[in-house]
Amino acid sequence: MTSNILKKSFQIIWHHPILWFFGFLSTFFFFSLNEIFIIFSSSYFFSELEKTKVFFLPEGQFKNLGSFLLIIIFLGIFLSIFLAIFSEIFLILSVKKIKEEKDESLAKKSFNFLPKVLFLKIILVLFFLLFWIGFNFFKYLPDVFLFLFVFIFSLFGLILFFIIRYSIFYLLIEKNNLLKSIKNGFLFLGKNLMLTFKLSILLFLISSIYSFVMLSFLGGGVFSYPLRIFNFIFSNLLGKYGFWLVALLTVFFVLILQIVIIGLINSYQIVCWTYLFLKKRE
Repeated sequence: MTSNILKKSFQIIWHHPILWFFGFLSTFFFFSLNEIFIIFSSSYFFSELEKTKVFFLPEGQFKNLGSFLLIIIFLGIFLSIFLAIFSEIFLILSVKKIKEEKDESLAKKSFNFLPKVLFLKIILVLFFLLFWIGFNFFKYLPDVFLFLFVFIFSLFGLILFFIIRYSIFYLLIEKNNLLKSIKNGFLFLGKNLMLTFKLSILLFLISSIYSFVMLSFLGGGVFSYPLRIFNFIFSNLLGKYGFWLVALLTVFFVLILQIVIIGLINSYQIVCWTYLFLKKRE
């Protein structure tokens, strides 16, 4: 069954490359959490920035650079979280739409599910926040206690991760309420534990091989050397305008490259799990 899931999921993303873009955006959630962690662990950096004046702002408005940057960063983080959750919902509903060959608009429907899916995601975030607090406590105890703590929390974290994943499917596809979604997600995982484990291992191996190939490909200078040549040519022909033209093209090219590389593998994983759920619910 897993081979069929992997094959059908690849066919879906290959024939619908727009899903790569949403797969790329859906990674913003964990990147945003990382940014929040960095902010709260870098209080000294922002306290030093507080001493720096922002001269281009009106008097009395964000006088200090630290406060100004915090507001900009948090606005960016909230926007990223919104885009990530919306994109994941859109991806899941797209797989259902493609499989059932329905013609329906998914944008409004995806937006309506945002608060409930965000609530499920927050459960995961709170669990890992608890892990981080516990880790900072146990690291001062003998290593055996720290090892047991990490092992037990990692095991429960993995179980919770899949319960939340399947709960989201019940919420979006079966249209269950939150409590029923969590309950059914737990029962679904129990009934399909070995299948979940097997697909997880296969997706991990596929992602690892894919990442290794892509990094080797990029590290070989396949893209960097042509960009250097273009930079040399346009800088000599157009001077500083040529440099900025190449710089803008490079940013655009890197963005497209990230959508293709990151978006493809992430959308493939989400499609695989969604397709598994749909097949088991038939």
